[in-house]
Amino acid sequence: IIICSAWAFPRIDHWRLLCQCRAIENVCYLIGCNGVGTQNGKNFFGHSVIINPWGVPIAAGSYGEEIITTEIFKEDIIRIREHFTPVEDRCFKGIS
Repeated sequence: IIICSAWAFPRIDHWRLLCQCRAIENVCYLIGCNGVGTQNGKNFFGHSVIINPWGVPIAAGSYGEEIITTEIFKEDIIRIREHFTPVEDRCFKGIS
């Protein structure tokens, strides 16, 4: 999942938590790109992040403009999904 966003101060903790939640609930890597600078009186804090399928940040930026990189492995997703099966566990009762 790739998220391009414009989260402003002071919600940095919310940004990180929600990115981690999205990676965990979908058992996938998540790349969260957040803006930096000021626009319309709002200050954007950067802190782009790459999170693994367990919800662990494996690369993270800071307050300025920068490029973050890391390696991701399809095998990690497959291995984790063998033990944690959210797609198979979803229940669609009542949906026609």
